[in-house]
Amino acid sequence: MNNIYSDLRQLIAIGSVRQPAQPHMPFGELVDQALDAMLSICHREGLTTYKDPKGYYGYAQIGQGSNLFGVLCHLDVVPPGTLSKWQNPPYEMVEDDIWVYGRGVQDDKGPSLISLHALLDLLKAGYELDRPVRFIFGLDEETNWECVDQYIHDEMAIPEMGFVPDGSFPLTYAEKGLWQVELIREKPDTLEFKAGVALNVVPGEVVYQNPSTELLSQLKKLDFDLIEQDAEVKVMGKDAHAAFPHDGKNALAGLLHALHLSTQTSEAARFVSEKLYDGIEGEKLFTKRSDEVSGDMTISLGLADINMDKQVLGIDIRYPVTIELDHYRKQLMERAAEYGFRVKEISQLDPLYVDRNSPLVQSLMAAYQTITGDLDSQPQISGGATFARSMKNFVAFGIYLPGSEESVHQPNERITKKDMKIAYHIFQQAFKKLVIKEKE
Repeated sequence: MNNIYSDLRQLIAIGSVRQPAQPHMPFGELVDQALDAMLSICHREGLTTYKDPKGYYGYAQIGQGSNLFGVLCHLDVVPPGTLSKWQNPPYEMVEDDIWVYGRGVQDDKGPSLISLHALLDLLKAGYELDRPVRFIFGLDEETNWECVDQYIHDEMAIPEMGFVPDGSFPLTYAEKGLWQVELIREKPDTLEFKAGVALNVVPGEVVYQNPSTELLSQLKKLDFDLIEQDAEVKVMGKDAHAAFPHDGKNALAGLLHALHLSTQTSEAARFVSEKLYDGIEGEKLFTKRSDEVSGDMTISLGLADINMDKQVLGIDIRYPVTIELDHYRKQLMERAAEYGFRVKEISQLDPLYVDRNSPLVQSLMAAYQTITGDLDSQPQISGGATFARSMKNFVAFGIYLPGSEESVHQPNERITKKDMKIAYHIFQQAFKKLVIKEKE
C-alpha cells in the first residue's frame, strides 16, 4: 500500500478542477498535469502509455491480444467549495492512523490508483494475464464527459467489458438517466445574486446581500442556520452530491423559497418555491416519476445567476432507467414557460443497465463476497452518473463499502485506510476472476 499512498499524494497535490481551455489542454493546465502525472506513474510501472495529442484523454495498457478488459477512471475533481470548511488544505494529502484526507481520495484519484496497484501487484507476484487490460483516464467526468466522447470518436479500442472504480461496493448495475438544464428568463427581475458550486452539487451555503428582517424570519422558520455579518447573511445548509439530494440541505433552494415568502420575491424565486423547494423527487414538476427497476427520480437546484436583465437556474435531474427523457422534456418546457423561462440543455446521459445475472456482474459479486464475507448486500441501482454508462457491459465497482462514510464532493473528503486496503483486495480478487490465468 505504500506505493499507493505516495502516488496518491502526488495526484492530490494537483487541483485538477476544469479550467478554460488552452492549446492541447481542453480542460485547462491543471487537469493536463494530473494526466501527465498518472501516465508517468504507469510508465514507471512498465505499462504502455498513450496521451491523446489533443489532450482529451490518456490510457495505460498491459498485455496484448483480443478481449480487451477496461478500467475506466477519471482524474478531474470538483471545486473544493468554501475553504474554511476544510480542516486541511484540499490539495494536500493528509493522513493519520485512520484516515486519508484530500480532494480526490474518494473521487476518483484514490480508487484509480488502488485498482491500478492491485493489478500490478498480482503481476509482480507471478500471476499472468489471459487478456489485455487498459486503464482509461478521463478528464472531465465532473462536467461534460467530452473526454470519453472523444475517446470513442477517435475509434480507440473499446473494451469488451470492464468496471469503473467510482461508485459503491458491491457494485452498481443500473444508473438513472442524467439530464442537466438551465432555465433562462431574459426579462427584468427584482433580485440580484449568484450562488452554487456546480450543477452536480447540492449547495450547502449561499450568501445574500441586504436581507430584510422578513427574509431572515422566513429562513429561521425553515430551520436554516444563519451567519449574519454587516449587510449580508450566509444561509447554511448541507453539501451533497446532486444524485443524492436527500443527503443534503439545499441552501440555495431554501433562500429562494424564503424570498418568495417574503416581500423580496421574483419570478425566479416563485418558480423555485412552487416547483422545486421540498420537491426533490420531482413531484411538483413531473408525472410518472418512478419505475420498478430504479425507483424515484431526483431533482436538485445547483446554480443560480440572477440579475436585473437575466435569470438563470441550473438544475440536475436523475430519471428512472425505463422512462424516456422526452416524457420529462416536454413537461419541463411547459412548466418553465408558465414562469417565462426557456429550457437550455447542458448535458444528458442515457441510463445504465447491465443484466445482474451477466458473467461480469456475477464475477464481481463473487470477488466482493469472497473478500468481505458479506452475502447480504445486493447489486445496486444509483442516481449517480459514472463513466460506466459510456461503454457497453461496464458497471460501477467500488470503492465505498456498505456502512462506510461517503464524503464525495464535500469538504474534508476522506477515506479510511482500512477501506482502502479492503478495496485493494477486492480489486485483486476481481482481476483474478476476470483477467488472470488460472494457475495449474
